Amino acid sequence: MEEIRELAQIQGLADNTLIGSPEDMGGSVIRFKGKGNLLYCEEGVKLSRCAISFQGDNGLVILGKNRHVYSMDISVNNNCSITFGRDCYFNGQLHAIASEETDIFIGDDCLFSFGVWVRTADPHLIYDAETHRRINPSRSVYIGDHVWIGQNALILKGTRIGSGAIIGAGSVVSGKTITSNSSWAGNPVRKKRDGIFWDEPCVHTWTSEMTEKHEIRKTRKFIFNPDAHTVDFDTLHAPHESAEERLAKHLAIGYDNLQKNRFAIRDAVPPAQKKRGSISTVIKRLAKTGSGQEGK
Repeated sequence: MEEIRELAQIQGLADNTLIGSPEDMGGSVIRFKGKGNLLYCEEGVKLSRCAISFQGDNGLVILGKNRHVYSMDISVNNNCSITFGRDCYFNGQLHAIASEETDIFIGDDCLFSFGVWVRTADPHLIYDAETHRRINPSRSVYIGDHVWIGQNALILKGTRIGSGAIIGAGSVVSGKTITSNSSWAGNPVRKKRDGIFWDEPCVHTWTSEMTEKHEIRKTRKFIFNPDAHTVDFDTLHAPHESAEERLAKHLAIGYDNLQKNRFAIRDAVPPAQKKRGSISTVIKRLAKTGSGQEGK
């Protein structure tokens, strides 16, 4: 096992790789229990009592530059990836586990409240009693830009959260696709409202004058809609590529692509169905029938 508690220890890595380095370890520990793992840190990364654990081989962790301090306890297993975008805020320690060759991908400007967990596995095996076939495979979790995850929320396997969404406190989200600019809450999570957006200022110390000042927020900055630049999260998943190959892919999609709507999600539009006829078509048909032309 290789372990880093101080920046000077980075030079001693033999079986694993660290590209860049945190500006401050802040009492954190980085453990490598396998080989071929890669930790990538952009400039400006500061850790505070973090635990970053690589529990197998060929794992990948990407930490984007951040004006805030990282606070997290994360585990990456064989061929798994955890990617953080830029300027995410941690109001308490974020817990995340990527298992069974899956990804956890988080965009820019996300807000994580106290006690949030993200997991891609159950993790024990569940089988159908009739077919004896496993029914609970692990699945990746993808979170877009500017997403607010409330206190003690649990984000489970197969979840996809579009940019601009809110997940309420105590929510359990499992295998759901959460649309952009919508708020969801509950166990199991349910949609509460569409057509919303949220902003960063915190109201704890506000006076009535401050509350009144912010009654209206005229901006479209936090409203997201899919467009030609929106990416398919599935293109990120490549567990059998090396950590270096996956790093290049995640950087291209998560860091080099600066388009606002890159991780926008809207309700799926059902395939167009062939109409039986508009009102005007029916009127014309009736007119033909009345004049004896129908059926000629």
